[in-house]
Amino acid sequence: MTPLDLARRIRDRLAAPERCAKSASARRADGRPCTPDHPDAAQWCLIGAAWAETLNLGRHDNCTELRFAVYGACFPDIEPLLLGVTVTRFSDDASHAELLAKIDEGIARLEGRALGTPA
Repeated sequence: MTPLDLARRIRDRLAAPERCAKSASARRADGRPCTPDHPDAAQWCLIGAAWAETLNLGRHDNCTELRFAVYGACFPDIEPLLLGVTVTRFSDDASHAELLAKIDEGIARLEGRALGTPA
């Protein structure tokens, strides 16, 4: 899996507003928090979606690099040490449209396209 593959999978996972969690990595359909890989998880934040998409890869170090490559593409002006906090706060505060737009910006950067040009 490449960072671009992961970014696209995250976007697919969060495409519907009802699949986005606030103030938790993941939530069950009834709203209770859970781990991103919980079998009843129905909603994820940006970080939770990244975790859910990489947990089955089994290579922890590579998964961390993959996730941070995506976060860095979405938030290129943020220092690497602050990415986790920035992504968490943005995911909690952003509207669904803003979240998808930010992921789309990251996808465009990973594809090497100018922002705002069609895929």
